[in-house]
Amino acid sequence: MLNSKNKIFILLFTFLVIINPLYDTSAFSKTPDAIYYYNTGVNFQNKGRNELAIKNYKQALVLNPKLSNARNNLLYAYISLATKYYQNKQYTLAIQNFKNALNINSRMPEIYYNLGLAYDNVGQTEQAIKSYEKALKINPSFDSARNNLSVEYFNSGIKYCNNGMYDQAVRCYKKGLEYDPKDAKIYYNLGVTYNLMGQNEEAILNYNKALKIDPKFADAGNNLKVSIEKKEDRELSRKIDNLSPVQKAPPEIYNLVRLDRGVNYAVLDKLYEILDLIWSDPDGQKLLSIIKNHNIPVIITQGSENTNAKISVTNKKNVITYAGIPLFSYKTGQNKEISVNIGESHILAFKNPALTSNKRIYSLHVVIHELCHAVKNSVSKTSDNALNEEITASMIGYNAASRIIRGKDLSENEARKYAEGCMQVVLNDEHRFLPVYNNFVGDIQKSGINPPYLYLYQNVVQLYKSVRDDPQTQRVDTLERMISGK
Repeated sequence: MLNSKNKIFILLFTFLVIINPLYDTSAFSKTPDAIYYYNTGVNFQNKGRNELAIKNYKQALVLNPKLSNARNNLLYAYISLATKYYQNKQYTLAIQNFKNALNINSRMPEIYYNLGLAYDNVGQTEQAIKSYEKALKINPSFDSARNNLSVEYFNSGIKYCNNGMYDQAVRCYKKGLEYDPKDAKIYYNLGVTYNLMGQNEEAILNYNKALKIDPKFADAGNNLKVSIEKKEDRELSRKIDNLSPVQKAPPEIYNLVRLDRGVNYAVLDKLYEILDLIWSDPDGQKLLSIIKNHNIPVIITQGSENTNAKISVTNKKNVITYAGIPLFSYKTGQNKEISVNIGESHILAFKNPALTSNKRIYSLHVVIHELCHAVKNSVSKTSDNALNEEITASMIGYNAASRIIRGKDLSENEARKYAEGCMQVVLNDEHRFLPVYNNFVGDIQKSGINPPYLYLYQNVVQLYKSVRDDPQTQRVDTLERMISGK
């Protein structure tokens, strides 16, 4: 946008100092006083005393309306006086004199342009726009008027947008683009307004146009990214809303569901629906089959804090007695009691349209994640946990959730992003105190499940190194020692 808004055209004119009486002897003979006033006006105008020049030219025209030189000089005197007032910031007086000039000659685009400048300086935007438009109508190649019209509509759009009048803002921005279709800022502001109106696709279109004009427009780039994420979020949420399981889970799995004290029965159907969706996924069906075969209860707990795969181990003993008196005992094995605990908040979140799709996907991932822990505990000889188990179980959960909701596995880039995010999460809560490795991968693979893109996160230390410089990453002494080799 050209920086011409506050420029004023300084019009220089050559005036006749005096009319030779022989120029129009008939006029002189009929109206000698008109010539006198005309010449007096010329004298004052040459001295820069335009007020007195105007007074004399007007009197000359009263006496002889056909005295064209007086009319022309009166026009330029008004322009000169208006210009002086404008330069002295006496905008109201400038407006009046530019208007007086237009009463004499309404076909001079420069007068309309300067009148627009004066109107703009007193905050009369609509009048300024009308003046610029008249200038441009007379002279379509008047670039300064065109640029100022773009600026006026741009500023009006900002005012309307700030006052929540989004339709009017859009109208002004579009009008501004008619006069300057290469203004990246107008496209950007139009995108912002469409965002506020909830019209994400229109916002994306205009951010892209702004970036096409100015590829280094950082705000447009950032807003485009956010808008695309919002669009994807809405599309995923619609998919979640419309999800229906391919097949229902067996009744034996429903029978494993328990309600903790204080949990509303209404949440049962919602968990059944989630279990149906998980059963419809190949990995989910393998997990639930092991849960069913080992008769592991799935308990709905209050809130969300008590969400885990709980395991308690008791030793089996054989006691030798004599005459009813125990003499000694020895271990014969162990009893494992495993349960999957899912907080009701996670279950309710999955079909809550008010939440973002990421939060809804996370709630589905949580259920699958805890099923992974339970399955590992059912096949493992130990009941330990580790960072690699937390991350790998999460990746299995997110990949299964992606198949259930989107109908496809995570891409390599998505898997890398989720793995790094999982690492940051586990390092910012109580999981950071866990050992780094256990045999989770081997145990879960025994159930026929292969974690997606395992090479991205199987080396926990390497994964940690990829995020350790991020401000969101909590550094952990155990991993730091492993990096340094101490």
